[in-house]
Amino acid sequence: MATSKPMDDITECPICAEVYVDPRGLPCLHTFCLKCIESMSKDKRPGDQLACPLCRKQFILPRNGVSDLPKNFFVANFLQARESTSVESKTNPCDACSGGEGKVQNAPSVYCVECEMKLCQICERGHKVIKATRSHKLVDIDSCRADRCREMLKSLEKKKVEFIEQVQKTGVEITEKVEQLKRMIDDHREKLMNELSSVKEKRMKEISSLREDIEKQLMSMERDEKYVGEVRQKGTACDTARAASGLHDGAEELMTFDVIERTMAELGLVDVTFTSSDFVIDDVSKTLGRLRLSSVNSGKTNQTDPFHLRYSGECEEIDVIIW
Repeated sequence: MATSKPMDDITECPICAEVYVDPRGLPCLHTFCLKCIESMSKDKRPGDQLACPLCRKQFILPRNGVSDLPKNFFVANFLQARESTSVESKTNPCDACSGGEGKVQNAPSVYCVECEMKLCQICERGHKVIKATRSHKLVDIDSCRADRCREMLKSLEKKKVEFIEQVQKTGVEITEKVEQLKRMIDDHREKLMNELSSVKEKRMKEISSLREDIEKQLMSMERDEKYVGEVRQKGTACDTARAASGLHDGAEELMTFDVIERTMAELGLVDVTFTSSDFVIDDVSKTLGRLRLSSVNSGKTNQTDPFHLRYSGECEEIDVIIW
């Protein structure tokens, strides 16, 4: 039976132009004989890139070579069905004249739709003569097989289209999920950086304020020290008496120094770290990691704010997390 061009496209390898032998599919969905792909890739090694002979799209050879390429079961099943049809046409004799033992088994040539019987050429002539069956519709056996093959091709093409649509749909879903994760990560990164900037600004204000207090105290102490030195060297008893009030104010400023010293001790050491995550979950904050602010202090007063801990000899950790 002569095959049509669409059937040749399904059953013949584009490389050797013969019926497929062990058809294998490439990632681009084109199919070739295993032996043809082996011949085409004989100079390649696993991991090398190879171009599809039809669309030239590159793919990577699997670890065990081309034998690891997936079998095209659609084409293989179609070839098997076509072979079964061919064998069936040779082994199934005429239903009208081949029933008895020892009789010649004539090959059928037509099929009676009403009787649902296969008839050889001799029985076909008798079927057309007998009055009861002369009006029956007789269909050429080869035509029946061709119709069956066409139906199979139609079903095969439908499966191919559905598969390609599924692949495209899955690709879109993967891309959308990746883009969603990218946006979530970018948003969380911005929140973490803003929080880190806030921590930095608060800490720098504390340090700057304490620095100003220390500088003022140092200037006052240097001024008093110079004044006392001059009185001791050049001043009289009257000068010393007049300076008493000023020295008393200086003593009160020295008491203020104790407060500054305690504040300095309470400021302690602050360690800002980022703890990254080793796993990926839907919660991007836990996926990306956590910002941690830990403070070690030597003074002992009450806690006043979450970034300025004042506990004697203790290490406190604060998780600054964007949930």
